[in-house]
Amino acid sequence: MVSACPAAPNTSYIASSALSLPPLPHAPYSKLFSNAALHWILRTTAEERAGFFARAFTLLRPGGAFVAECGAHGNMADIHAAIIAALLHRGVDPATARGSSPWWFGTVEEYRALLEGAGFTVELIETELRQTQLTSCEGGGVGGMVRLFAAEMLKCLPEDQWDGAVKEIEDVMEGVGRRSDGGMWANYVRLRFVARRPGIV
Repeated sequence: MVSACPAAPNTSYIASSALSLPPLPHAPYSKLFSNAALHWILRTTAEERAGFFARAFTLLRPGGAFVAECGAHGNMADIHAAIIAALLHRGVDPATARGSSPWWFGTVEEYRALLEGAGFTVELIETELRQTQLTSCEGGGVGGMVRLFAAEMLKCLPEDQWDGAVKEIEDVMEGVGRRSDGGMWANYVRLRFVARRPGIV
């Protein structure tokens, strides 16, 4: 995606781990924005989570805002639990199954503590249940979602067991996600916040 970005005045494109950003051009900034990324980035240690928000704070000028939306505690809990159950049924021990999850879905309280601990003033923080219809095309739906987003979890199993595990997950979701109109829905829970570095804009 970075290579496809068009050149623009006063604009730089950088691909880097958010947990170890290099010195950035044009810093400090007036805005930082993140969409559907923090629940991947923050699947790390508590110290690195705190360090990420501390770094974000230093990248903003006084009065600057950090605005984000991500998965919250309980996001995709239906699918997440079905994946873990499918791993357990195939002999993966519970700690390994849980530890293979690529996501960290924090609570409002956890995010508030991280933001305020880094020095931010939290102006808004909230969650929303956003039930979302999954695609119905070939390679989509629950199976496509699991193969794409939970690939690391499937890797707990030999590759010749992946299809069976995905089929089990799909069967579980039939009972909780299928609506009478034929659509398959997942329970997304989203968290959004607006946090500001204190000072004059």
